[in-house]
Amino acid sequence: MLSAFEGADNDRVTYLLTDALDIFRATYAALSLPDVQADRSLQMAIRRLVFAGSRRVDADRLIDLMMSAEALFIKRANLPQGTKGDKIAAAAAALLAGDPELKADALQIQTFMRTVYQARNAEMHGDDRPYSQFRLLDGSATNSMPSVLNDAEKLMRRAVLAVLAEYTAVAK
Repeated sequence: MLSAFEGADNDRVTYLLTDALDIFRATYAALSLPDVQADRSLQMAIRRLVFAGSRRVDADRLIDLMMSAEALFIKRANLPQGTKGDKIAAAAAALLAGDPELKADALQIQTFMRTVYQARNAEMHGDDRPYSQFRLLDGSATNSMPSVLNDAEKLMRRAVLAVLAEYTAVAK
């Protein structure tokens, strides 16, 4: 018999407001650029980010978000040493420190991504949850996995947009 499939999480809907239409159009224009379509790691990151956005189960959402981070950051990090988590954290911080939407500095981003990646490892390997408390991207403490995942998804969305903006700047 087939395993049950969890449908999309309709409680986390997305609204497109009129003040975001220009950004929306620019994003879709960037997605059609040949160099963007040829960037396999970016394409994988986008797919996993979309999958994560539709997941109902926290563990599945966490795994997809960190797969997106692996695809987007590890290759771009160009760091020969360190764990995957270290590379992801460093590359995310380099790309997003000072991002006006995230309002987080490099250290906050690195700490957050390293911790979320450790949680991903625990979930992937079926470990007991070795974490009792998380910190959100702003550094505040939480026990809410959905809140952590919301921050991780926001960070990954900003990262994809930043990479798309790099391609757009080159195309001009």
